[in-house]
Amino acid sequence: MAETNALERIGAQSIERVTRLKRERPVASLRDARLYARRPGSLRQALLGDGPCVIAEVKFSSPSEGVLYEGAGPAQAARIVSSYRAAGAAAVSILTEPEFFSGDVTHLAAAREAEPELCLLMKDFFVDAYQFDLARSCG
Repeated sequence: MAETNALERIGAQSIERVTRLKRERPVASLRDARLYARRPGSLRQALLGDGPCVIAEVKFSSPSEGVLYEGAGPAQAARIVSSYRAAGAAAVSILTEPEFFSGDVTHLAAAREAEPELCLLMKDFFVDAYQFDLARSCG
């Protein structure tokens, strides 16, 4: 059998991870989360601001580059997001895929707590509608 490419491996792993998450945290529990009730911000509105409209990215590692930042965790993600906001980012995309990008949904939740008004995006390999509820439950 031929070796699968990186996207196929990431996709297969994402399906397994989301299947496990759905068992551990059913949709009903996500919808009960405090941050789920928060009205999502508008990316469109965030990009209509004056000056350059940059979507910054929090990424701790990648399959092609390896580890980009040591100590990936929620606190570091929150600090990075705050520094991006201070530098003028209109929005921040946060990688939440754990195996290949060292991300986690707790990074998104910590960033939301640190920056309640900033437009945040959950960047992952979306394989199930469940992940939209997961993203919203993390802010």
